[in-house]
Amino acid sequence: MKYLGLVLDAKWNFGAHFTQLAPRLLGAAAALARLLPNVGGPGTVSGREPSPECKECGAPLDTAVHTLVECAAWGPQRHALENVVGAVTSLQSFVTAMLRSEDCWGAAASFCEAVMLQKEVAERSREEDAEADPIRRRRTGRRRRRYAHLLLS
Repeated sequence: MKYLGLVLDAKWNFGAHFTQLAPRLLGAAAALARLLPNVGGPGTVSGREPSPECKECGAPLDTAVHTLVECAAWGPQRHALENVVGAVTSLQSFVTAMLRSEDCWGAAASFCEAVMLQKEVAERSREEDAEADPIRRRRTGRRRRRYAHLLLS
């Protein structure tokens, strides 16, 4: 039965809904992956980072797949994630695992929040470093507007 856009089965769980939703989510993720390189997303060097290398492990390219599957810096978080969802080998397997159950969704959200928090803290410390490249340092107010053209180039 479909009610308010949700597919409900006889047991009142959302298994059928997630089964129908998963291909649409994977399609949206693929569309975003194709779009983002055009606007400075995954696989491109943009913004204030001078290179695409992983700041945590030194790998030549820091991508979502690298962070999720390969980067040694996130081993403990990845281990906790895989204890709940099983092995994660790609973004597609990650999205599929997230949709499997509420516990899997929570584990995925916890992984993402922990990793992003630590990455943001590291980025703030790089911004505050007096020895950093001027384009790398955090700017506010007039200084931000004055250097905005450098960020867009």
